[in-house]
Amino acid sequence: EHIGIKAVREISELKNRRENTELSYTFHGRDVYAYTGAKLASGHLAFEDVGPELSVERIIELPVVETLVEENLVRGAVDILDVRFGSLWTSIKNDEFNTLKPKFGDRFEVTIFNNDMLVYQNQVTYGKSFADVRIGQPIIYINSLYRVGLAINQGSFAKAYNVGVGLQCRIEIKKI
Repeated sequence: EHIGIKAVREISELKNRRENTELSYTFHGRDVYAYTGAKLASGHLAFEDVGPELSVERIIELPVVETLVEENLVRGAVDILDVRFGSLWTSIKNDEFNTLKPKFGDRFEVTIFNNDMLVYQNQVTYGKSFADVRIGQPIIYINSLYRVGLAINQGSFAKAYNVGVGLQCRIEIKKI
């Protein structure tokens, strides 16, 4: 989306798979994708040797939700669920959120919709870490991808409010 695609290769599992993992398909990420990526990054494998070239024109791109920035409001999507902890990761970038001039400890009105149905609406504190709010309280934070995250300290936001991910899961953050 942002830097373009020059070429696409299908990874040949026969040639580019971690040795002695041929009978297991449980850890494809480790045994095929990460393994091939590590070989490429280390210079032990040329891109042309990854596998057969595929047509760039045949790539099906997933839609990207553009963040809408207005005065005192940002809108985006909930596009990742951190399944280990139930935190919501949004499409809202740190610099987009910063247009609201947030300071740690500020409270924002957070509204989440699933299609047109209101799923969540409350005031939420912006913090550096989960320790900035009491146990069981929600928090807005900047995650490791430099995007806005929404979580519950020592709880699962996704389970507590039955929030999913995808283009239909929209989030609005409004400065109070």
